[in-house]
Amino acid sequence: MKKNSILLCFLTVLFCFRLHASKADLVAYSFDRPLQLYAFLESLEYYVTGLGDVIVIYRSSNDEFEKAYTEIKESFPSVDFWKQGRNPRADFKPLTLRAAFDSPHDYILFGVDDALVKDFIDISECIEQLEKYKAYGVYFRQGLHLTWCYTRNEAQPLPPYKKLEDNLYSWCFKDGQCDWKYPHSLDMVLYRKKDIEKSIRSTSFKAPNSFEGKWSGKIWNIIGKAGLCHTISKIVNLPVNKVQEENSNWSMEAYDTKQLLDIFNDGMKMDIFPLFRAENSAGHHEYDLTFIPRG
Repeated sequence: MKKNSILLCFLTVLFCFRLHASKADLVAYSFDRPLQLYAFLESLEYYVTGLGDVIVIYRSSNDEFEKAYTEIKESFPSVDFWKQGRNPRADFKPLTLRAAFDSPHDYILFGVDDALVKDFIDISECIEQLEKYKAYGVYFRQGLHLTWCYTRNEAQPLPPYKKLEDNLYSWCFKDGQCDWKYPHSLDMVLYRKKDIEKSIRSTSFKAPNSFEGKWSGKIWNIIGKAGLCHTISKIVNLPVNKVQEENSNWSMEAYDTKQLLDIFNDGMKMDIFPLFRAENSAGHHEYDLTFIPRG
């Protein structure tokens, strides 16, 4: 009996150690947004620990943008950059599948270049919480202050939620509205790869927006599951401009891509720190950018 108890304790410790040592890959997307991508990667570097492979799948419309991306590659040498080819709508899904599922890590997040991390995230700790509470995902864009849906331009009431521990809550997707009923997102959700691989492989998509749009509709078998979030969201989307043509999503249209490229080429970057722990009312937050020198 004593030997069994010792063995059980050993296995429990081993399991907890394995979870704590687990990492999650991140696959992010960018198109003609070097300044915004720089800000996203800088916020990852400053705030996030426990990431495995970080891969950016990107494309550029001309040599000017490509030169700026080359500078970003030099600034973030630990990040792998995969450039799309001459037919980006054909190679987008194969690149996504290879980046997401050819790594040995068991967990993954997706990201986009208009997102920004605004608080500290320990991925290993979040993996432990994901497994402990048997949730579908950890939703870093969600927080108890998100009462407005930017993409629909309407109020979204908080769903019934349960406090699990300090600064950690759960809710059921079927009880939510708008962003609270959106299990499949490219906005920094921590997933188990085994939970999402089949649905992603069976989805037809050619770019980030069709990827998320079509994948978001595949919820019939998970609508009763739960997500985890924190009191204050850990990331925010800054809809400064629009570069895609797959849908008519709102944006501020504050700068066009050439204006931001010129700012980047002048040696400037976005100042990410004023947004630290900001309690934005919507996941997409209209915000006046400030710029400071890189270096």
